[in-house]
Amino acid sequence: YEVGRVFRNEGVSNRHNPEFTLLEFYEAYANLEDMMTVVEGMFRTVAQEVFGTTIVTIPIEDGEIQIDFAQAWRRLDMLSAIEERSGIPQSALKEFKTAKAAMKKVGLPTDKENNLGGIIEKLLEHFVEPTLVEPTFVIGYPIETSPLAKKDPHRAGFTRRFEGYVLRREVCNAFSEINDPIDQRERFEHQLGQRAQ
Repeated sequence: YEVGRVFRNEGVSNRHNPEFTLLEFYEAYANLEDMMTVVEGMFRTVAQEVFGTTIVTIPIEDGEIQIDFAQAWRRLDMLSAIEERSGIPQSALKEFKTAKAAMKKVGLPTDKENNLGGIIEKLLEHFVEPTLVEPTFVIGYPIETSPLAKKDPHRAGFTRRFEGYVLRREVCNAFSEINDPIDQRERFEHQLGQRAQ
C-alpha cells in the first residue's frame, strides 16, 4: 500500500480537488468483494481509534446524523439505483442514442456527452449520489469510464468496480485490475480514437 499525493486534471469543485492525498492498496488473490470487506474494516477501525466508538455523530445542515461503521455497507447496483431514482428504465441505458434521449427527457444537458458510460455516470451523480447518506458501495461501472478495470464476465459493457459513499460523498474507488493485455490495448486505442475526434 501507499499513502501519497495524487493529481487529477478534473477541475475543482466542493466535491473534488485536482490534488489530494490517497491511500492506494493492492492485494494478490483478492477479488472485489474482498476489497469491500477491507474498506469496511478500515472505516470501522479508524472510527474506533479516533472516536472511541464505531458510532460517529456528524453535524449536517438540519441537525446531526449517526453513522455506525460497525455495520456492513449497503451494496447498490448502479443501473438499478438509477432506474429507481430517475424512472429511466435500464433498457434505455444499453445504447448511447437511447440513453442520451432519456437523459434529455429528464431535463439534464446532453451537449457534452459523447459516450454511454459518461451518461450513466451523470445520471448516477444527479439522481443517486444525493441519496447515499449511509455507507454504501455502488457497484457495476461502465467500461467507458473504467479504463483499467476488469470486464464483468456476467454483464457486457460493465466492469468489476465499485465506489464507496458516505454522507453523499465518494470516499473510495476500487476495481479488479484488468489483466488481459489484448483488452487493455483495445481500450487504449479506443481512447486515442476519441481524443483524435
